[in-house]
Amino acid sequence: MWISNIVSTPDVHEKILFGAHDITAEERRNLEYGLNNTPVNMKALLGKSNITINDFINLNVGDVITLDSRIDSKLPLFIENKKIANTSIGVNRKKYACRLLHDLDEEIHNE
Repeated sequence: MWISNIVSTPDVHEKILFGAHDITAEERRNLEYGLNNTPVNMKALLGKSNITINDFINLNVGDVITLDSRIDSKLPLFIENKKIANTSIGVNRKKYACRLLHDLDEEIHNE
């Protein structure tokens, strides 16, 4: 879905219908710009927990929900709801961050 912005352009439609020619430097820059500036939904699954609906309804600020994963465990990283890697979670420059634990290609081929 995130690539649909690029595929839906008239230039790309023309290439699909009539065949591609050698890409020009300007077309390459435009394609790279489009890919580099396309927003992607990324999330890391910190863990899971089961609670009752009553507990959920009565949650208050400061309540703690215990998760099933350890702080030092590998956590799955999802892009557009597809697992792409295992990560560790931390802080970088006062923001939450994910560190990839291996090459992306390695993870995709192993699963």
